[in-house]
Amino acid sequence: MYDENDTLPLLEQYDQLKLVADYAPEGAVCRWRSYTFSVERVLVTWQHYPYADGYTLQANCLLRAVHPNPWLRLPRIDSWIRGEDDLGNVYASQWQQAGPDGYLGLPYTVFGGPTHATPFVTYYDLRIICIDPEATQLTLRFDRYGETPLSFTLPLQGGEAYE
Repeated sequence: MYDENDTLPLLEQYDQLKLVADYAPEGAVCRWRSYTFSVERVLVTWQHYPYADGYTLQANCLLRAVHPNPWLRLPRIDSWIRGEDDLGNVYASQWQQAGPDGYLGLPYTVFGGPTHATPFVTYYDLRIICIDPEATQLTLRFDRYGETPLSFTLPLQGGEAYE
């Protein structure tokens, strides 16, 4: 049975975040082949990582892929999305960091994966870590084959509170 107090730990965790931005971006939509991709929500927080010098930004993005045919569900794009901020810093995807033997020599900074898949919609949770605190925007790109069919530019600051 559902107890309304079940959400209290989640709300307490949210309140403890060092929040920079939490918003639903408008116009963050790309179409590629039979898919429509959109960024549904962005959460930017301050984070401290052992291999970073001090506090950095972390962006969590909820990405949605809509497709017309059930056999096209779950497109494998999540491991190939990389980021670049407005200062020129590159945030590598999981597969961009892989060496010839598959070993990840350096920590990759864009990762995540599918969280929910239905016959016509797939959701992904993407996390971008160690973002330069001076950056004001981040562009996510999918370019596995040397082309860039998907590209989303997202502000890292401001935005209205998510309702």
